[in-house]
Amino acid sequence: MISARSGGASFTAGEADDSEILFLRVIREENGSRGQLVEAVRVRGRLKAPRSSLERGVHFELRDPEGREVGSGVVQREEIGLSLEHEELARPRELVRRPVVDFQREFTVRIPFAPGSSRVVLRHSTGGAPVASLEEDDLIGDFPIASAREERPANVAPAGLNEPVFKQLLNNGSNSNRINIVVLSEGYQVSQLVDFEKDAQKAADYLLSTPPWAAYRNYCNVFLIKVPSAESGSDHPSANKFKDTYFNSTFESYGIERLLTIPPNDLNGNYNAGAGKVQTLLRRFLPDYDLALMIVNDTTYGGSGGTPAIASVNQSSAEILVHEIGHSFAGLGDEYDTPFPGYPDIEEPNTTKEMRRDFIKWKSWILESTPIPTSETAAYSAVVGLFEGAHFHSVGWYRPKLNCLMNSLGVPFCEVCAEAHVLRTYRLIQPIDSLTPQPGLITLAGGASMSFEAVLLRPSTHSLRVSWALNGLPIPLNDSPQLTVRADDLGNGDHSVQLAVTDTTALVRNDPQSVLKQTRNWTMRVSGVVRPYRLGSVLRTPEGSIEFDLTGQEVFGVVVEASPDLDTWAPVFTSTVRGQTVRIVDRDGIGNGRRYYRAVKR
Repeated sequence: MISARSGGASFTAGEADDSEILFLRVIREENGSRGQLVEAVRVRGRLKAPRSSLERGVHFELRDPEGREVGSGVVQREEIGLSLEHEELARPRELVRRPVVDFQREFTVRIPFAPGSSRVVLRHSTGGAPVASLEEDDLIGDFPIASAREERPANVAPAGLNEPVFKQLLNNGSNSNRINIVVLSEGYQVSQLVDFEKDAQKAADYLLSTPPWAAYRNYCNVFLIKVPSAESGSDHPSANKFKDTYFNSTFESYGIERLLTIPPNDLNGNYNAGAGKVQTLLRRFLPDYDLALMIVNDTTYGGSGGTPAIASVNQSSAEILVHEIGHSFAGLGDEYDTPFPGYPDIEEPNTTKEMRRDFIKWKSWILESTPIPTSETAAYSAVVGLFEGAHFHSVGWYRPKLNCLMNSLGVPFCEVCAEAHVLRTYRLIQPIDSLTPQPGLITLAGGASMSFEAVLLRPSTHSLRVSWALNGLPIPLNDSPQLTVRADDLGNGDHSVQLAVTDTTALVRNDPQSVLKQTRNWTMRVSGVVRPYRLGSVLRTPEGSIEFDLTGQEVFGVVVEASPDLDTWAPVFTSTVRGQTVRIVDRDGIGNGRRYYRAVKR
């Protein structure tokens, strides 16, 4: 089985890299889970693979023409969001979600392309269920991909000064081990693209200063795709205001004033006029993106979720954007009880129907003194419990805390939601950024040494715990990412060296799959070590001579020398025995009060 990432540097346009990402665009059929494959495009690049199963996603199987599996895994599905969450005018700071037609009908799946693949089987997956446990009803489709269109940077080369520009705003290291955030511009004229950079910087700063993102800011890279529009702003159909913009964004989608979307929507069903352009740009510039955002140059409050998450430049939109990222990145659910007919009754990390204390998924955050269910009173306003009302249900569904950013504006993510963000981060990236030497078998000769060094990611609020083990035993007093071992200290044979790096953040209490811990292992195969010769069992005989054992790896040809003063040495014995121990008799020691000995291999 292959995973969605095989390591190595990330792809940028023009690099020579044989790895490819397969972009699949799927439309779900009416009143069912089956889908139709609309588009399949192959692009050079490497895709991160979660280190463990996703909470929800799409299980894929790649098959060759003979039907043999050549790759499989679980990846995230990226919705073309057509839902709106906004502040309720009648209840300030409280969020509501408005349902729209065709909710979640269309989505994109990115999977690693395996050479020789001719078909792909897609299934809905919840909780990372193995394919053997997935039912026929989970099937999305079995699609031919042998003729998947190959897209290369040369196919979409810039044709003029007004072509999109790709720029990195925040660089914390290799894309292959960073959360890659990309921000696209909409409704900015050429002369306003400098304003877009400022708006994008402001949005990125707001996100990365919001806990728990703030602790992991240096785990992120931020990129811009600057796309000029002929006119600034966005469409407002009821005011008869229509703007010529690159992605054809519009407010009032599906009759909802604040719902800001790009096609396809109820006002423009042309995929290639909006979402198609987004996918083309992402494939061209950053196929290994982890989070896609779009900022619309319009001061009216509005936005929508999905890929990309869309927000206007209204000052209230930034907080909504962070909430939407809670959905798209951490897989969180909405915690308010506003009815949303037809929304799937699938539990998220922060929503549940479970009422038994020992089976609540966030039980590690609940104090024994907190009642289950938990009353919505001031006495429990600051603790994690089980509060009724979540997932668009006023009864029968529960959330972790009285208030949270997944429920209302003006409050932070609760402990459970923050934990989900951190777990998702470590499902995508690893705390060890690079290693020297690479894990595996290392041969070492006698007299030589080997130095191990790890370059680690560093959270901004705390340190990572580092530990080393030799032959399964911890090496004490060594919490450094560097270690040096000597062949002579190890001895001949195979020896194991292990490095373990763990994020001990207080933000996570529930990590059953140990995604916050990374281990790397080496086998040291040592040869050519000559053990030092040892003198032992010293005895002075009644006649006065001195006798003792000489022990070593091979005593044949060893000359034993004696000295009365450590200055003048004279040979007293030469071993002609094949073996590891020989008895030495020094008759010249008779009458000498003090004698020193040394063994020399000739």
